[in-house]
Amino acid sequence: MAVEEVFARAIAAERAAHGWEQKDLAQATGLSPSIIARIETAKRSVSLREAMRIAEALDVTIDHLLRRAEPEDRSRFGLRHL
Repeated sequence: MAVEEVFARAIAAERAAHGWEQKDLAQATGLSPSIIARIETAKRSVSLREAMRIAEALDVTIDHLLRRAEPEDRSRFGLRHL
């Protein structure tokens, strides 16, 4: 799985853990709901600035989102120690 897919799944999981719909995350970040949907399905890459806005809206760090990756994905991307 590509890092974009791993990050996309983590964003979707964290959003769901907050009880938010995509439109709620879109409103909190200032991004459009369609952009959030495309990011969460890995159909669009997320920029560092967007990742920061998403993490801030979810009250987590980018590191936290990466930690949500499956163990085999963390290992593959050199994130073994997260």
